[in-house]
Amino acid sequence: MRKAFVSFAVLSAVVFVYVACTAFDSPEKDRFILELVRDILKRYHYRPLALDNDFSKKVHEAYLDDIDGQKHFFTQGDMEDFDRYKLRLDDEIKYESFKFFDLTYGRLQQRLKDVKTMYTEILGQGFDYTRKDFWNIDRESKVYAIDEDALYLRWKKHLKYRIMRELLAEFGDQKITDSLLHSSDTLQTRLRRDFLKNFNSWHGKLERKPRNYWIGEYIDAIAMTFDPHTNYLPPTEKNEFDIRMSGQLEGIGARLVQKLGVIGVVSLVPGGPAWLDGQLSAGDKILKVGQGKDSAMVNIVDMDMQDVLDRIRGKKGTLVRLEIKKSDGRMELIELVRDVIELEETFARSAVITYQGRKYGYIFLPKFYINFKDKDRRDCAKDVRVEIEKLKHSGISGLVLDLRLNGGGSLKSCVEIAGMFIEDGPVVQVRSGQGKVRTLSDEDGGETLYDGGLVVMVSKYSASASEILAAALQDYDRAIIMGGNKTFGKGTVQGLWDLDPLLTDRYEEFKPLGTLKLTTQKFYRISGKTTQIQGVASDIVLPDSYTYGKVGEEEEKNALPWDNIDSLEYTKWKGSAALKRAIAQSRKNIVNTPYFSEVARKSKWVNQYGNDTLVSLQIQTYKKAQDDYLSQLRKFDLSDSTWNKSMRISMSVADNKVAQIDSVFRDRYEGWFEEVEGDAYTQEAVKVLSLIKP
Repeated sequence: MRKAFVSFAVLSAVVFVYVACTAFDSPEKDRFILELVRDILKRYHYRPLALDNDFSKKVHEAYLDDIDGQKHFFTQGDMEDFDRYKLRLDDEIKYESFKFFDLTYGRLQQRLKDVKTMYTEILGQGFDYTRKDFWNIDRESKVYAIDEDALYLRWKKHLKYRIMRELLAEFGDQKITDSLLHSSDTLQTRLRRDFLKNFNSWHGKLERKPRNYWIGEYIDAIAMTFDPHTNYLPPTEKNEFDIRMSGQLEGIGARLVQKLGVIGVVSLVPGGPAWLDGQLSAGDKILKVGQGKDSAMVNIVDMDMQDVLDRIRGKKGTLVRLEIKKSDGRMELIELVRDVIELEETFARSAVITYQGRKYGYIFLPKFYINFKDKDRRDCAKDVRVEIEKLKHSGISGLVLDLRLNGGGSLKSCVEIAGMFIEDGPVVQVRSGQGKVRTLSDEDGGETLYDGGLVVMVSKYSASASEILAAALQDYDRAIIMGGNKTFGKGTVQGLWDLDPLLTDRYEEFKPLGTLKLTTQKFYRISGKTTQIQGVASDIVLPDSYTYGKVGEEEEKNALPWDNIDSLEYTKWKGSAALKRAIAQSRKNIVNTPYFSEVARKSKWVNQYGNDTLVSLQIQTYKKAQDDYLSQLRKFDLSDSTWNKSMRISMSVADNKVAQIDSVFRDRYEGWFEEVEGDAYTQEAVKVLSLIKP
């Protein structure tokens, strides 16, 4: 095998490089990607795995689950053919062979054709909703259909279930009788016709996915066998990753959706090119796209959504032409100059909440965002600093930091934010796969940006960097952590490895190869405890309304194990005693709060109800079960979730000045305030702040 890459010494210089969005389409190129990913994983992953039979079985399971997790395509006969490779994939990966992949890819293409024939025939007929039958909605407990006849029956039940739900929605509160069913033939025919259109659109997208898309899925399955946060990112996915991390993209500022192959405009980003131009509106359909003044217009109907986005997005200052169909049927051709779009929902924002005559600050931080390509752009540490200063200027007596939906992001920014609340000292310990431990500390020279009462709100969705920040502030007794029993439990650190610099000039035409997101370290609290799997336990536990069911690192396949290391020396916050008193008082208050008792009861009931995954396909029986469910759900009284009348939410002094001259800014904040005012958890956090007495 010819080596396509230079010395692995080059790897040390590879960090966060932008990758263009084009697809790889060469079998030789596929082998190079597999070779590179395999060798990087073996040499640089935190926990290198032996390429043995156990590894082979895990890759085999992961890939098949990825491409047919619902078991809607393959049969047991297919699986018998695939199982011949269950113990061979380690050798295939060692020698860059794709025999298993080629077998599954070819079989999938055949099954796609078979399934289209099946669902087309099924939807051409009526369903008997009086017949006693059942459908299992739990993907975990399903087994592969024994043969094609069984696969046909599975599809028939699946479609019957889907259409039955739509039929009940159309019937509303009407009593389901035999006469009603008989009189609904026209309605049922329309629903089956609509489903056929939808399934043909969905199926067409799968059929049009090129071979290299499935190659990417296969290589990603290999990567995720090392741990759930190690991934192979094809070039287009790397670009989307950058957008999610930075909250910025270059484009026209339109939120789009694809339905039945047609691209529709959902909304416009305030201040973006489309919003400023005024010609494009929510509800418009985009039919064709052209680049610059003179290029041909390309029909994008039925085009893959990612390809559509790649055509509409582009470098700042470039021109894009759109042929659109207005909601009244008019056709128009518009031209827009692309610009940098900031997705405001990604960024930190703040409010002032007045309670019992005192003002408290509230900061919502949805992620630890940073722009890896341009350090002068927005990052969360800079923005949080600005929000704290605005709130201090407004005269707050305490601060709530909301990390409930924050899944992590930049470790550097996380450490910087922690430093805003402590004088100095360590924030987190990071250990390499070789066992070397490094400490990341507050480096602001002893400055404390905010030294008042602090409550950090968390949930099962708070992960990674959120857990680092919450853990550090908890260990210092600097903040009260409030939320569900514990956070997600992701205690690992990932880096990005661009594969392109590893190719010699001879293989320039193979670029771009994509990026490997690689777990290289684990992080630990300054107390030496891990957050891996264990998460961060809340000081004040509130019944968790965010998630029902299984959420957390312990539910992920191939998760790294938990362990602890030595503690560091650090000095607890001088206000520790005040926090402990507030925690004790709040726990007593919550026990006597009807709203949270009701949330706990509801959560327990919903979890128990969710265990019943076998549903009736007899429409009267199904409707009765649904009516019983809704009747029980209505018995839970959550009326106390309305905003406490003694609380008032407003903008900071600085934001209010901006709102006076910027109506878009004002409308955005007023819409957000409505969300905050409906949240009993934020309300409780403010009450906790009011209990912190020095």
